Amino acid sequence: MNKIKNLLSQHKIAAVLSCAAIILLLAVGAIVLKPQNNANLLVNVAPTDAKIVIAGQTYGNGMLRNMTPGHYVADIVKDGFESKTIEFDLKNDEVVYVNEYLIQSDLGFDYYETDSGSLLVLREYAEAHEDDAELKSFLENYEKKRTIVNILPLEYKDEITGGFYKVDYMEKNLACKKNYCITISTNDDIYTEAAFAAMKAHGYDLNDYTIIDLSDRCD
Repeated sequence: MNKIKNLLSQHKIAAVLSCAAIILLLAVGAIVLKPQNNANLLVNVAPTDAKIVIAGQTYGNGMLRNMTPGHYVADIVKDGFESKTIEFDLKNDEVVYVNEYLIQSDLGFDYYETDSGSLLVLREYAEAHEDDAELKSFLENYEKKRTIVNILPLEYKDEITGGFYKVDYMEKNLACKKNYCITISTNDDIYTEAAFAAMKAHGYDLNDYTIIDLSDRCD
């Protein structure tokens, strides 16, 4: 009788263990089969305080982790700037890099001249998109302005004759319809030529700038 009870008890234990093993296997299988949200999106847009709106959620620059894989349509926005809509696909265990920029409809790229952080984003974008002629032109001209501002004003005065010249930079205004203008003030044509020679000696091509002669305003 005791042997029968022992056998029944062993069968019960075995049955319980079998059920537990089945439940464990099903749980593990469910975990394995469940889709994992392990896609990543690196956002690097200019201006750096612009926002990217994805599925109704607003984010700033940086890494967005553990996103759901799939196809996305997103808007890049900032007050006062033209918004931009982009599309991208996210996959698990991959990082998608979004590098974009916005411009102001009335001022173009002017904003970036005073925002060095956003300017870095522009330069990175330009390296990856060599066909963006408008951006390339802005960056080239900005470099001309940046370097020339560093050396200006250039001034000279002859203590014996009183002849002089002064070369300076002029911000964009009614007289300077382009972004990069320089002014020359002198009291003699000889010193005008001397001013041009000084510019060339510093490595500048005068054809790159609009030159505004202010000599007639000098005493």
